[in-house]
Amino acid sequence: MLDPKLFRSDIDTTAKQLARRGFVLDVATLSQLEEKRKKVQVITQQFQNERNASSKAIGQAKAKGENATALMEAVAKMGAALKQAEAELEDLQRQINDIALSVPNLPHTSVPEGRAHGLDPLRTRTETDLRTPRRVRFWLERQGSERIAAHWTTNDSRLLGTLADVPRATCDRTQ
Repeated sequence: MLDPKLFRSDIDTTAKQLARRGFVLDVATLSQLEEKRKKVQVITQQFQNERNASSKAIGQAKAKGENATALMEAVAKMGAALKQAEAELEDLQRQINDIALSVPNLPHTSVPEGRAHGLDPLRTRTETDLRTPRRVRFWLERQGSERIAAHWTTNDSRLLGTLADVPRATCDRTQ
């Protein structure tokens, strides 16, 4: 999942980077949801501040022995409005999170522009590359050797001894 800050601060650059991957980000919808989220968050914070200030006033009124029922009713009404604003904020954050979960990771800046991953030609390794250790390949390339023979493909009887000499290696016990 992408960092939500990318959607809030730099959505156009994020959309361009995602386009390199072939993903189309709905910038208009995401921007609209983000603007609503900001407004609802400000309203929610205002309700919380008013509730805290009223709760403090209720405590001070009770400490002085005054009647605080009117303040308590106002806090109760404010609490219902606060719960509604919090629910709306949670719904907007869930919608933004759902969009963010569907967005793929951004490609690294070192990734070249090009076609989709499966369409690029694959670099295949030769038989020699697979069977020869890297240090040996490097040494042979420096020596100018074009072809490297694997040890099991050589048929040098000096190297293999009697194993390559079938008549000498077999024993006929029938005689």
